[in-house]
Amino acid sequence: MSNAISTSLAEEKINLDHEATELAIESRDSFTTVVRKSNKKRRQKSQAQKLKYHEPTIESRMNMTLPKKIEALKRSKFFGRLAELVVRKSSTQDSYGIRKIRCLALGRPFENDISLFQLGLLLALKELLGAQEVTAWDPDFVREDYELLEKMGVNIVQNDTECGDNPQDNEIVDKNLIENRSSILYYMPHAPIFLMDRVIGLMGVKYVLGNDVVGYQSRLEEQVELVYPNLKSAVESCLQAVDPDDETKPQEVNKSTGWKRTRIDDSLARDEGWWLSVNDLAVHWR
Repeated sequence: MSNAISTSLAEEKINLDHEATELAIESRDSFTTVVRKSNKKRRQKSQAQKLKYHEPTIESRMNMTLPKKIEALKRSKFFGRLAELVVRKSSTQDSYGIRKIRCLALGRPFENDISLFQLGLLLALKELLGAQEVTAWDPDFVREDYELLEKMGVNIVQNDTECGDNPQDNEIVDKNLIENRSSILYYMPHAPIFLMDRVIGLMGVKYVLGNDVVGYQSRLEEQVELVYPNLKSAVESCLQAVDPDDETKPQEVNKSTGWKRTRIDDSLARDEGWWLSVNDLAVHWR
């Protein structure tokens, strides 16, 4: 009897020891899992803090982002060619030259990188030409765009003749208005086609930096023919003109008395990260 009890107690002790061991192992594994999860979360949190997205501010755009974009543009072959063309046209056309820049359809530079690069190009041209005044208008501007542009020295000015419902002013002869327009570079990369048609048709406008009008003819031939008479006339004039800056063509007598244009070769910027901000551009003048 005594031996049976002793055996039973010994077996129970062994079972208890076995259960305790299993609990200890389970507890150890559980703790290891918790520690591993905790370390993983710590690493993820640390990485997230390193990669944390900082919302842009007006100050960061002015003091960090824009200066870098402007410097990248100035160092490029694209800007070298553009600067050469704009300065040459401004100095050889007449006694007025380019004294002001009018920017249209810029988009939202505060939040859109393409628009921000275009703003950088606008500011680089302002410095290059020593422009007395730079104004801009886009109905899509929001509060941050207004603030950014104004702090960069660009005045927000709406002009109903350019953008309103009744853009034609051909019957209104205002010598002061025409003289003023003749000294303005209309800066409108990637502007909608209807706006190009309006600006090119305004009396007195002599300089436009925007999408190559001849390109509209190949892409939208029927619309140009039927809907956009000013563009149609400009395209015909440019096709008749001999481009004095195109060395691949013979320098014949220029039969065009209207618009002329020099396209900026896309290859000058195609390898740049900002290429889509400036592709398909031409300097137009008359």
